[in-house]
Amino acid sequence: MGRKAEKVRMLISRAGKCSHGFTYLELIVVLFIISILTATVFPSFIIFSESKIKSEAKELASIIRYLSELASLKRETLFIRFDIDRNTIFWKTDTGQKMKRLDSVFFVKTQSKGMVSKGEVVFFFEPDGAKENLDVYITDKKDEMLISFNYLSGRVKIKNEQHI
Repeated sequence: MGRKAEKVRMLISRAGKCSHGFTYLELIVVLFIISILTATVFPSFIIFSESKIKSEAKELASIIRYLSELASLKRETLFIRFDIDRNTIFWKTDTGQKMKRLDSVFFVKTQSKGMVSKGEVVFFFEPDGAKENLDVYITDKKDEMLISFNYLSGRVKIKNEQHI
């Protein structure tokens, strides 16, 4: 009985050991699989980086919509200030002043000031609504987006622009 247990113990201990290493064929197969996975996954990272401007456009549209609705709800005058030279926006809510830096260059267009590409533009949201339309253009090297606020309807639209 002691011999059978010793034989089983020897078989178990030998089964888990690899004494020869990998063959060149196994290494080539593993490298081939890794290269195929890299070739299929890498383009999705490029697509992910292209959507950065779209996420900034959505965030800016959300801020504009929020300020418009909050001004009507709280019966207060709120503002958003675009510092085009520094690529930053500032806005004031009931919780204080906030700032957001955008990675993309932008232009601001209002009915009273026209197209502004340098300096600062302040846009007011009054309790009875804004008094004019607001268009904000953001661009990076590949895409151009337009965030358009209609003062009559209070709606904010995002459009993918080809030529600004």
